[in-house]
Amino acid sequence: MDNVFTKAAGAGSNRKFTQGPKGARFSPSYGVRKGFIKDPNWPPAEFPTEGLATSRRFRRIPAAFEVRVGDGAVQKVTGNLSSVGVMFAMEGVLGGHTVQVMFGGHTAAATVIASELKDGMFVYRAHFTDLDAAGELWVALIKLN
Repeated sequence: MDNVFTKAAGAGSNRKFTQGPKGARFSPSYGVRKGFIKDPNWPPAEFPTEGLATSRRFRRIPAAFEVRVGDGAVQKVTGNLSSVGVMFAMEGVLGGHTVQVMFGGHTAAATVIASELKDGMFVYRAHFTDLDAAGELWVALIKLN
């Protein structure tokens, strides 16, 4: 019977896991987190002044605006708008996946991507499907602030 620690058992090979280029020893995401690699998305063009907004790519502005689902009634809601999406809170269930967001005489279509129940209110997050119309809505909001 062979000894399990001899070369016949395969333990005698001299493998080194550190062989290879030094750059392949850690992932790029680890390198960005630890500061070894510059993050291409940082710093943003403009730093927000509050909360978690410091890491957002698109600036959000709190606003009161109106939403409509399909041919339903227009409902006044509060939330925030950015140039690519919208977040708003309602007391009732929305009842659809697409909404028309209206502000300052402009309308933009949006698709709901997430919803949650928070403090007795239904909170919806949506992305604009027509970025040109959303841009007009965004400019109207910026003019007021």
